[in-house]
Amino acid sequence: MKMHSIRTLLFIVLAALAYSPASYALTVQASVSKNKVAKNEVFQLRIVTDKRVSSDAIDFSVLDNDFYLSRPSFGTSISSINGQRTVRSEWNISLASDKLGVVKIPSFEIDGQKTQPIAIQVVKASNQINTQDLVELQVDIDNKTLYPNESAILTLHLIVKSSPRRMRNPRIFPPKVDDGIELESMHNGKQYDTVIDGVSASVVEYQFRLTANKPGTYTLQGPSFSGSIIQDDQATGSTRIIPVNIDAQNYTITVEGKPSNYHGPWIPTPKLDLNQSWKDSNGKAIDGASVYQTHVGESISREITLDIQGLEPERFPEINIDYPSSIRAYKEKPQFETLDDNTTRMTVKQVLIPQVTGDVSLPGIDLDWWNSNKREQQTAHLNPLNLQVGAATSLNAAPVAPSVATPAPQVKTVTVTDPGYWPYLTALFAALWIITGIWAFNAGRKRPIAKEASATKPISSTWDNLLNACQQSDVIQIQRYCRMWLSEHPQLASNLVAEIEQQLSLMNQSQFSSSGIEWRNRDLIAALKKAHKTLNKETKKPSQLAKL
Repeated sequence: MKMHSIRTLLFIVLAALAYSPASYALTVQASVSKNKVAKNEVFQLRIVTDKRVSSDAIDFSVLDNDFYLSRPSFGTSISSINGQRTVRSEWNISLASDKLGVVKIPSFEIDGQKTQPIAIQVVKASNQINTQDLVELQVDIDNKTLYPNESAILTLHLIVKSSPRRMRNPRIFPPKVDDGIELESMHNGKQYDTVIDGVSASVVEYQFRLTANKPGTYTLQGPSFSGSIIQDDQATGSTRIIPVNIDAQNYTITVEGKPSNYHGPWIPTPKLDLNQSWKDSNGKAIDGASVYQTHVGESISREITLDIQGLEPERFPEINIDYPSSIRAYKEKPQFETLDDNTTRMTVKQVLIPQVTGDVSLPGIDLDWWNSNKREQQTAHLNPLNLQVGAATSLNAAPVAPSVATPAPQVKTVTVTDPGYWPYLTALFAALWIITGIWAFNAGRKRPIAKEASATKPISSTWDNLLNACQQSDVIQIQRYCRMWLSEHPQLASNLVAEIEQQLSLMNQSQFSSSGIEWRNRDLIAALKKAHKTLNKETKKPSQLAKL
């Protein structure tokens, strides 16, 4: 009986232990795919627990000192077998170490339960990989000796001789330079594929502009790179993470001082090209080597191109040409475009209209510049164009000043000066049009009354050309045909002429000044049509003479 009581008590104790909370204690286990690896060889770490936990229950940052880490993957699963429900939470992470010897994966703790530390033996890889065979950083500076205002281009090529998808955490650190040189990125970078020594490669290209401000010797810290590449070892079937770190190199940039004996606008550059072309009113090229025969009122187009290597648009000189008073000149705003090899092109277009008969010379241009390669001052030259202006034809008839016997014309050459005269151009055009208005008004009052037959004369094609130019907002052609049309109709009322002149003045200000004035071509068209309508009424007015 006593023995039976002891057995019963023992059974109760065991049953109580079986159903105690300790029997459901949380378990946490860590394991690796291998514990002996080559340097930078990738292996897997897995941590499993039999409880639902959050993904951030483990902090893997403790591995940063000894291992390269991938992003951990995490998942929770629930299964039921024969009515028994189990929960499983699991982390998987790829690791690699670049330290030789024994490195340890420390213990991880979840809700008071800890994993066992794991020792990893890291041995030297049997075949060493040259990182330059995987990633290469090339830097080129096209000019390391500059003058103030001159610029150079730094071109960076990051060459990846492997699939870009195998890159991990790539970072390009931009160059740095001392004060005295401006450094700016020219674009956001471009990427393309190429073949180098028979090997496919991906290239990332960046360009930076270096602009010198003041003389001195400066240190340029070049770009650098850091990242890693996942590499498969076909011999062992393993995977390695190859760290790639390319340190920055230092470059010396020398900025020379402006020569004391230099004169003219300061244009330092290794290469400068100044060219021009002449065209008649029909767009046909004019031979500048011979005297050009033209007529009063016929337009001549002059296009000047200035190509400067290593100079930004805002540092370009302004081309100002002092034309004779007998020439009316219309100038468009300079246009800039970027060419190859760090060259910028400025294009200046002008329309020139002779106002009087006789021999006229359109001035040439002398432009001083500093050849930074040869270290000497040079002068670019454009030849003048000599004109022989005859009386106006019927198409462009206009009041012509009498021809005056003058001595043989002297070729006048202008020298380009520093920028800063655009604000005065608006005032010049406004003054010209006010003078034209006064002249047209007085001419209209003094001109003898035309014969009755002239009232029925067909209107010239000037009106159609003027309307077409207005619709296309062609400022130069509007100037030309509007002047011709006003000259053909001096009988226009002064208030209508003043309204047209006001629109022309607004047009000139919007086109040739930086005042930001807005001009709409429809306002000028409305003013012109209003004036044109009065001409139509005059042609329809009945004759005051009695019928014969």
